Amino acid sequence: ALKNLGRFDEAAAVFERALAAFEGEAHDAARVEAAVVTNNLGAVRAELGRADEAEALYEAALRVFADPELPATGARRADALNNLADLRHSQGDLEEAERLYADALARREAALGAEHPETAASVNNLAVLLLELRRHGEALPLLRRAANIARATAGAAHPHYATALGNLASGLQLLGKAAEARTRFARALKINAAALGDDHPSTTSAREALEALGRS
Repeated sequence: ALKNLGRFDEAAAVFERALAAFEGEAHDAARVEAAVVTNNLGAVRAELGRADEAEALYEAALRVFADPELPATGARRADALNNLADLRHSQGDLEEAERLYADALARREAALGAEHPETAASVNNLAVLLLELRRHGEALPLLRRAANIARATAGAAHPHYATALGNLASGLQLLGKAAEARTRFARALKINAAALGDDHPSTTSAREALEALGRS
Protein backbone atom coordinates (compact mmCIF):
# COMPACT_ATOMS: atom_id res chain seq x y z
CA ALA A 1 0.00 0.00 0.00
CA LEU A 2 2.81 2.42 0.84
CA LYS A 3 4.46 1.74 -2.52
CA ASN A 4 1.21 2.45 -4.35
CA LEU A 5 0.96 5.74 -2.46
CA GLY A 6 4.44 6.75 -3.59
CA ARG A 7 5.86 6.49 -0.05
CA PHE A 8 8.87 4.53 -1.24
CA ASP A 9 11.26 5.10 1.66
CA GLU A 10 8.62 3.90 4.12
CA ALA A 11 7.81 0.91 1.92
CA ALA A 12 11.49 -0.01 1.72
CA ALA A 13 11.77 0.03 5.51
CA VAL A 14 8.75 -2.27 5.82
CA PHE A 15 10.18 -4.74 3.30
CA GLU A 16 13.59 -4.67 4.99
CA ARG A 17 11.99 -5.54 8.34
CA ALA A 18 10.05 -8.34 6.69
CA LEU A 19 13.24 -9.77 5.19
CA ALA A 20 14.96 -9.63 8.56
CA ALA A 21 12.11 -11.67 10.03
CA PHE A 22 12.81 -14.44 7.51
CA GLU A 23 16.50 -14.74 8.45
CA GLY A 24 17.30 -18.26 9.58
CA GLU A 25 14.12 -19.68 8.05
CA ALA A 26 15.09 -22.45 5.62
CA HIS A 27 11.80 -24.19 4.87
CA ASP A 28 10.36 -23.86 1.39
CA ALA A 29 7.43 -21.59 2.20
CA ALA A 30 9.68 -19.10 4.00
CA ARG A 31 12.17 -19.07 1.13
CA VAL A 32 9.41 -18.31 -1.36
CA GLU A 33 7.87 -15.57 0.77
CA ALA A 34 11.29 -14.03 1.40
CA ALA A 35 11.90 -14.01 -2.36
CA VAL A 36 8.56 -12.26 -2.91
CA VAL A 37 9.57 -9.57 -0.41
CA THR A 38 13.00 -9.33 -2.07
CA ASN A 39 11.34 -8.72 -5.43
CA ASN A 40 9.05 -6.08 -3.92
CA LEU A 41 12.00 -4.36 -2.29
CA GLY A 42 13.72 -4.35 -5.67
CA ALA A 43 10.74 -2.56 -7.19
CA VAL A 44 10.92 0.11 -4.48
CA ARG A 45 14.66 0.53 -4.99
CA ALA A 46 14.00 1.01 -8.71
CA GLU A 47 11.43 3.71 -7.95
CA LEU A 48 14.04 5.44 -5.79
CA GLY A 49 16.50 5.45 -8.68
CA ARG A 50 18.80 2.83 -7.15
CA ALA A 51 18.98 0.63 -10.24
CA ASP A 52 22.02 -1.45 -9.25
CA GLU A 53 20.42 -2.43 -5.95
CA ALA A 54 17.12 -3.18 -7.69
CA GLU A 55 18.84 -5.44 -10.22
CA ALA A 56 20.66 -7.38 -7.51
CA LEU A 57 17.41 -7.90 -5.60
CA TYR A 58 15.52 -9.06 -8.70
CA GLU A 59 18.31 -11.50 -9.56
CA ALA A 60 18.31 -12.84 -5.99
CA ALA A 61 14.56 -13.42 -6.12
CA LEU A 62 14.82 -15.11 -9.52
CA ARG A 63 17.45 -17.53 -8.23
CA VAL A 64 15.01 -18.69 -5.57
CA PHE A 65 12.04 -18.92 -7.92
CA ALA A 66 14.13 -20.96 -10.38
CA ASP A 67 14.72 -23.70 -7.78
CA PRO A 68 12.91 -26.80 -9.16
CA GLU A 69 12.52 -28.18 -5.65
CA LEU A 70 10.18 -25.38 -4.61
CA PRO A 71 6.39 -25.53 -5.07
CA ALA A 72 4.81 -23.80 -8.06
CA THR A 73 6.42 -20.38 -8.37
CA GLY A 74 5.75 -19.65 -12.05
CA ALA A 75 3.61 -16.58 -11.45
CA ARG A 76 6.02 -15.15 -8.88
CA ARG A 77 8.96 -15.78 -11.16
CA ALA A 78 7.06 -13.93 -13.87
CA ASP A 79 6.58 -10.97 -11.50
CA ALA A 80 10.33 -10.71 -10.94
CA LEU A 81 11.06 -11.13 -14.66
CA ASN A 82 8.58 -8.37 -15.44
CA ASN A 83 10.21 -6.05 -12.90
CA LEU A 84 13.65 -6.76 -14.34
CA ALA A 85 12.24 -6.12 -17.82
CA ASP A 86 10.88 -2.76 -16.61
CA LEU A 87 14.35 -1.90 -15.34
CA ARG A 88 16.03 -2.87 -18.62
CA HIS A 89 13.36 -0.91 -20.50
CA SER A 90 14.07 2.21 -18.44
CA GLN A 91 17.80 1.76 -19.10
CA GLY A 92 17.23 1.63 -22.86
CA ASP A 93 18.19 -2.02 -23.27
CA LEU A 94 15.15 -2.79 -25.39
CA GLU A 95 16.39 -6.11 -26.77
CA GLU A 96 16.89 -7.57 -23.30
CA ALA A 97 13.63 -6.02 -22.10
CA GLU A 98 11.79 -7.73 -24.96
CA ARG A 99 13.28 -11.10 -24.03
CA LEU A 100 12.32 -10.69 -20.38
CA TYR A 101 8.79 -9.44 -21.13
CA ALA A 102 8.23 -12.40 -23.45
CA ASP A 103 9.49 -14.81 -20.79
CA ALA A 104 7.23 -13.24 -18.16
CA LEU A 105 4.26 -13.47 -20.51
CA ALA A 106 4.86 -17.15 -21.25
CA ARG A 107 5.13 -17.96 -17.55
CA ARG A 108 2.00 -16.00 -16.65
CA GLU A 109 0.04 -17.74 -19.38
CA ALA A 110 1.21 -21.12 -18.06
CA ALA A 111 0.60 -20.31 -14.39
CA LEU A 112 -2.47 -18.06 -14.50
CA GLY A 113 -4.14 -18.66 -17.85
CA ALA A 114 -4.45 -16.69 -21.06
CA GLU A 115 -7.27 -14.43 -19.80
CA HIS A 116 -5.88 -13.41 -16.41
CA PRO A 117 -5.35 -9.67 -15.71
CA GLU A 118 -1.66 -10.22 -14.96
CA THR A 119 -1.31 -12.01 -18.28
CA ALA A 120 -2.98 -9.02 -19.93
CA ALA A 121 -0.46 -6.72 -18.24
CA SER A 122 2.38 -8.78 -19.73
CA VAL A 123 0.75 -8.74 -23.16
CA ASN A 124 0.46 -4.97 -22.92
CA ASN A 125 4.05 -4.49 -21.72
CA LEU A 126 5.42 -6.49 -24.63
CA ALA A 127 3.17 -4.70 -27.11
CA VAL A 128 4.19 -1.22 -25.92
CA LEU A 129 7.84 -2.19 -26.22
CA LEU A 130 7.26 -3.45 -29.78
CA LEU A 131 5.71 -0.08 -30.61
CA GLU A 132 8.89 1.62 -29.40
CA LEU A 133 10.88 -0.73 -31.61
CA ARG A 134 8.65 0.33 -34.54
CA ARG A 135 7.42 -3.23 -34.97
CA HIS A 136 3.86 -1.98 -35.20
CA GLY A 137 2.47 -4.97 -37.05
CA GLU A 138 3.62 -7.32 -34.29
CA ALA A 139 2.36 -5.02 -31.56
CA LEU A 140 -1.19 -4.54 -32.86
CA PRO A 141 -2.53 -8.09 -32.27
CA LEU A 142 -1.12 -7.99 -28.76
CA LEU A 143 -2.74 -4.62 -28.09
CA ARG A 144 -6.10 -5.96 -29.27
CA ARG A 145 -5.69 -9.00 -27.07
CA ALA A 146 -4.81 -6.89 -24.02
CA ALA A 147 -7.88 -4.70 -24.58
CA ASN A 148 -10.14 -7.73 -24.91
CA ILE A 149 -8.84 -9.25 -21.69
CA ALA A 150 -9.15 -5.94 -19.83
CA ARG A 151 -12.77 -5.60 -20.94
CA ALA A 152 -13.58 -9.17 -19.93
CA THR A 153 -11.89 -8.99 -16.53
CA ALA A 154 -12.22 -5.36 -15.39
CA GLY A 155 -15.35 -4.39 -17.29
CA ALA A 156 -16.18 -2.00 -20.09
CA ALA A 157 -16.44 0.98 -17.71
CA HIS A 158 -13.15 0.47 -15.87
CA PRO A 159 -10.09 2.73 -16.28
CA HIS A 160 -7.93 -0.36 -16.86
CA TYR A 161 -9.92 -0.99 -20.00
CA ALA A 162 -9.54 2.67 -20.96
CA THR A 163 -5.76 2.37 -20.62
CA ALA A 164 -5.74 -0.68 -22.86
CA LEU A 165 -7.93 1.14 -25.39
CA GLY A 166 -5.55 4.09 -25.38
CA ASN A 167 -2.59 1.84 -26.06
CA LEU A 168 -4.50 0.12 -28.86
CA ALA A 169 -5.44 3.50 -30.32
CA SER A 170 -1.79 4.54 -30.32
CA GLY A 171 -0.87 1.41 -32.24
CA LEU A 172 -3.65 1.97 -34.74
CA GLN A 173 -2.58 5.57 -35.21
CA LEU A 174 1.00 4.52 -35.95
CA LEU A 175 -0.31 2.11 -38.58
CA GLY A 176 -2.26 4.90 -40.25
CA LYS A 177 -5.66 3.64 -39.08
CA ALA A 178 -6.85 7.06 -37.93
CA ALA A 179 -10.59 6.35 -37.86
CA GLU A 180 -10.18 3.25 -35.69
CA ALA A 181 -7.73 5.09 -33.45
CA ARG A 182 -10.14 7.98 -32.99
CA THR A 183 -12.94 5.62 -31.94
CA ARG A 184 -10.74 4.00 -29.27
CA PHE A 185 -9.37 7.29 -27.94
CA ALA A 186 -12.91 8.67 -27.70
CA ARG A 187 -14.10 5.61 -25.80
CA ALA A 188 -11.12 5.80 -23.45
CA LEU A 189 -11.87 9.47 -22.80
CA LYS A 190 -15.52 8.73 -22.02
CA ILE A 191 -14.62 5.90 -19.62
CA ASN A 192 -11.97 7.92 -17.76
CA ALA A 193 -14.17 11.01 -17.49
CA ALA A 194 -17.00 8.97 -15.99
CA ALA A 195 -14.83 6.89 -13.66
CA LEU A 196 -12.12 9.36 -12.66
CA GLY A 197 -13.41 12.84 -13.44
CA ASP A 198 -12.63 15.41 -16.11
CA ASP A 199 -9.46 16.68 -14.43
CA HIS A 200 -7.78 13.34 -13.76
CA PRO A 201 -4.42 12.92 -15.57
CA SER A 202 -5.69 9.82 -17.40
CA THR A 203 -8.70 11.74 -18.67
CA THR A 204 -6.51 14.66 -19.71
CA SER A 205 -4.14 12.32 -21.52
CA ALA A 206 -6.97 10.68 -23.48
CA ARG A 207 -8.44 14.07 -24.36
CA GLU A 208 -5.09 15.41 -25.58
CA ALA A 209 -4.49 12.27 -27.67
CA LEU A 210 -7.88 12.62 -29.28
CA GLU A 211 -7.35 16.33 -29.97
CA ALA A 212 -3.90 15.67 -31.44
CA LEU A 213 -5.33 13.03 -33.74
CA GLY A 214 -7.95 15.48 -34.88
CA ARG A 215 -5.24 17.98 -35.84
CA SER A 216 -3.20 15.44 -37.79
